[in-house]
Amino acid sequence: MQGRELENLEPEIYESAINYLERGLKLAEKLQDLATQSLCFSSLGIAYLVIGQHQTAIKYLEMGFRTAQVTGDLYTQGCNLAYLSETYYQLLNFEKAVYTGSLAVYLLEQIASQEWQQPAVLLNTIIRQIGKDSFQELLGKNRAKIISVIGVDGYDYIPELLEGL
Repeated sequence: MQGRELENLEPEIYESAINYLERGLKLAEKLQDLATQSLCFSSLGIAYLVIGQHQTAIKYLEMGFRTAQVTGDLYTQGCNLAYLSETYYQLLNFEKAVYTGSLAVYLLEQIASQEWQQPAVLLNTIIRQIGKDSFQELLGKNRAKIISVIGVDGYDYIPELLEGL
């Protein structure tokens, strides 16, 4: 991600990192180390996002999220969701960006991670682009799925978090 911020998109840098991560993932699977698998999935997803391979990024980020759910790692769950939200935003899939971003904001804020602000900024950008009513409609469409992960109180708290930023 630092390379991306510096606009250093030399493919061989990312290809090398991806190769190391894939080897690490295979070893973690062999050792049945779910925590390491989750981190490898996440890192692979971020690497593929950076190089613009969105569908591959989504696959790895979703696997990272599911694995982090199994291990109970809220931080990794939130980070995977934040990067999923960014990926869906880049694909102009605002509904999925709102769904994943809302979960990320809530989960990361609940563990007092300052990183909750990253997806919150993205969601506020979406609100400015599509309007508050359209945003609320997308949030409402995903209400049942959001509640299944963070409960009614979490769902109700999302707009408050976004307004406070």
